[in-house]
Amino acid sequence: MLLLLDLRNNNLKTGIFSHPSFFWHDTGDNHPESNLRIKKILNRLNKLKIDEIKNFDCPYATNDQIAKVHDRTYIDKITNFFPLKKVIKLDSDTILSPRSLEACLRAPGAVISAIKMVNQRKIKNAFCVVRPPGHHARVSNGMGFCIFNNIAIGAAYARYELGIKKIAIIDIDVHHGNGTEEWVRSKNDENFLFCSIHQSPLYPGTGLGLNSTENNINNYILSPGEGSFEFRKLVNNKLVTILKIFKPEIILLSIGFDGHELDDISGTKLISDDYFWVTERVSEVARKYCSGKLISVLEGGYNLLALEESSFNHVAALIKADSM
Repeated sequence: MLLLLDLRNNNLKTGIFSHPSFFWHDTGDNHPESNLRIKKILNRLNKLKIDEIKNFDCPYATNDQIAKVHDRTYIDKITNFFPLKKVIKLDSDTILSPRSLEACLRAPGAVISAIKMVNQRKIKNAFCVVRPPGHHARVSNGMGFCIFNNIAIGAAYARYELGIKKIAIIDIDVHHGNGTEEWVRSKNDENFLFCSIHQSPLYPGTGLGLNSTENNINNYILSPGEGSFEFRKLVNNKLVTILKIFKPEIILLSIGFDGHELDDISGTKLISDDYFWVTERVSEVARKYCSGKLISVLEGGYNLLALEESSFNHVAALIKADSM
C-alpha cells in the first residue's frame, strides 16, 4: 500500500534512529541478514524527504546497560573477540565480522536513546533501524543472527534507569522472540508484559502452545498459510485486549517484516498493509494509556521488496499517530 504522507497532526516528529556502523556488520555473501536490508529502508525514507520524521544518531550502550540483560561473561566473550581479523561464527548463522562490534554496541544504544527522547517528549515515537537484530539473543549466548538483545536492553533501561513501570514488549516478527521472553521470565516482575505473535512451527521452536497466556508472558500462534485475517483477529481479540488490561506506561515493539507473503523464510501470508494496520492499532493503545510512547525496533524481514514497502507503511502509521 503506497500512502501519501499528508499526515501531520502535531509538532512532535517521529524519530528514525540509525548509524553507518550498521552497514559495517558484514555477514557475507548470500546471508539473509545483510546490510542491504537497512539500505532499502533508509533509502526509501530519505528519498521522500518527509518533514514529519527526524533522523538521529545512535550512541553506544554501556557495558553496565547491556549487563542488565546479558551475563558479563558473555559480554566479555563478545568484546574480547576484537580486534578481529576475519569473520567468525557464534553458530551456523550468527556472525561477527571485523567491524561488527560498533554495530553490536550502537544497536541497543539506539533503543536506549529513542526511549529517552520519547519519554522526554522530544519526539512523538520512534523507529530504530538497527542491525544486528536482537530478539533471539539469550541472556548468555547469541543466536539466530542476534548478538545482544536490543529491545530487552532498552526495556531494562526504561525500568531501572528511568523508573518507568508497566513496560509492554510486543514482538510481531514471524519468529518467536525467545531471547526476549527468557529475559522477561528471569525478572519475575509484573511491571513487564511480553506478547508475541509468531508462526509455529518455525525457528527457534519456542513459544509453543496454542495462544497461551502465563502471567505476563503471552504467545499467540499463526500457522503456516495463515495471513491477514488470522493476524488481525489475534491483534484485535488477544493483543489489544491484554494491552488494555495491562495499561502500559510505554510500549516497545519488536517489528519484523518476515511474515510477509513474499518472504520465503516463513509460511505466513501477511501483506504490506498489515504493517500499517498493526502499527495503527498499537499506536491507538499507546495514545490512550501512555501519551503515544511507542518505540519500534527492527528485527527480521529478508525479502527486500516486502521489507521496503512494509517498513515504509510502518513509519507512515507512526507519523499519522496522535500522541495525546
